[in-house]
Amino acid sequence: MPVREHGKRRPRLRTILLVVNLLVLILPLGSIYFLRIYENELVRQTESELLVQGAFIAAMYRQRLYEIAGSDEVWLGIPAPAKVQETMEEEKDEPYHPIPATIDLFEDWIYEPRAKAETVDAVPDPLVLDVSGAILPVLKDVQRTTLAGIRVVDYQGLIVASTGYEQGNSLARIREIGHALRGEAYSIIRERRDDTPRPPLTSISRGSNIRVFVSMPIFFQERIVGAVYLSRTPRSILKALYEKRTMVLLLGLGLLTVAVLLGLLTSYTITRPVGALIGKARSLARGEKVERFPRGRFMAQEVEQLADAFQSMAEDIEYRTQYIRDFAMHVSHEFKTPLTAIQGSVELLQTHLGDMTEAQRERFLVNMTKDTDRLQRLVSRLLELARADVFEPSNESADIAAMGLRIRESFKDSDMEIEVAAEGGVRARIAPDVLETIIVALVDNSQQHGADCVRYKARRKGPVVELIIADNGEGVSPANVDKVFTPFFTTNRKNGGTGLGLSIVRALLTAHKGAIELKPGTVGGATFVITLPAENAR
Repeated sequence: MPVREHGKRRPRLRTILLVVNLLVLILPLGSIYFLRIYENELVRQTESELLVQGAFIAAMYRQRLYEIAGSDEVWLGIPAPAKVQETMEEEKDEPYHPIPATIDLFEDWIYEPRAKAETVDAVPDPLVLDVSGAILPVLKDVQRTTLAGIRVVDYQGLIVASTGYEQGNSLARIREIGHALRGEAYSIIRERRDDTPRPPLTSISRGSNIRVFVSMPIFFQERIVGAVYLSRTPRSILKALYEKRTMVLLLGLGLLTVAVLLGLLTSYTITRPVGALIGKARSLARGEKVERFPRGRFMAQEVEQLADAFQSMAEDIEYRTQYIRDFAMHVSHEFKTPLTAIQGSVELLQTHLGDMTEAQRERFLVNMTKDTDRLQRLVSRLLELARADVFEPSNESADIAAMGLRIRESFKDSDMEIEVAAEGGVRARIAPDVLETIIVALVDNSQQHGADCVRYKARRKGPVVELIIADNGEGVSPANVDKVFTPFFTTNRKNGGTGLGLSIVRALLTAHKGAIELKPGTVGGATFVITLPAENAR
């Protein structure tokens, strides 16, 4: 029978497909999430730049105001809220007061574009106009480098210095200005709507659809004298990627490499083994001998199981084919001898019936009867062998010791002595009637070969039950040891032996996942060793 080969533990096919699908899903999702994070960092970078510019402009404004007005102009502006004054008092002795970037694209709302400044009747304080006029050239010079929109408003919200064209108008109703005039630095994102064509990626202008606005209060002697209002369009994702195009190209090549590796993984673990298996199946269909399926280092568990199942099937088919070929040859030989004898007797009777004596005719008829009986026995045993080959075992189990006593009882009136030495409580996974058929066949075989005593021994050996049937008969010659289980082989043909008894025994044991082996007897005779799965063995 073919030997099964067990490989190492391998990943399941559905696990491989799940991993591949997850990776395919993660790649675009991860890219989208990465781009969103990167865009958020671009926005925060713009916010940080505006905060730095705003802090510098506020400090410059405060210094210019101090130079013009001195320290006695405490009436200018509006008092800072009590909470802001407390914070300023707490931070007075600290050397640094950083303002962190707070915008988050994942959480913050994107507001409508900023409304235009309103025309009002109010006018700024002359001192404020002097200070604003002094810093305005600096603001415009700064804008040439930073490209940021810069406006300075007084404590009323009036624009007193601007890089644009809204000077003198009011921004008091704007959300950002309201926060700044309450002493809070405030950042916000607004939509950017522009009818002009989107600038090319190589342009210094930025084509983003949003704009960052930052407002910072200007403090002077614990009073709010105005605010700095800045805005800038952050770099768009496309522009940022264009600027990092070499890195993006490398990343794309990396993703392409991952995709190729995933394809190679599925090909190596699934496609190639399945293709090789298809080739083996076609070879088997053509009747060719199939070599053992090669095991790759990486192979899906299901593919390996499929390969094992196919290999087992191929070996079974090859075994069955050879078995049928040998069986047909033996059947032809066994049937040919009696049929030839019968045919010869019939021809002689047809030709010389009138010339024969009564005794001669009787002798021919007796020989024909013997040959017919042998054919009948052969047909009967062949049917038994056929049933044994396709026998479906049940879930029953047999008590081995009790079976030995049962066999001894059945032969008590014969010349055969049965000695039983079996462990109690040992049970094998085989139906009692089938086991009885096997033991009786072996005892009959011993009796046919001159034995008058059979020793029946049984014991448990790990997961199997070992049953020994030993006799004191003629034994088996060394030349015939390998032939005793071959169908139609017999040394007792003259006494009607068919040579199928031991073949039937082996077929029944094989159906129950058991085995039988012939070993030389210790004091002459033959010793058969039977192994069967124990009842509670896994």
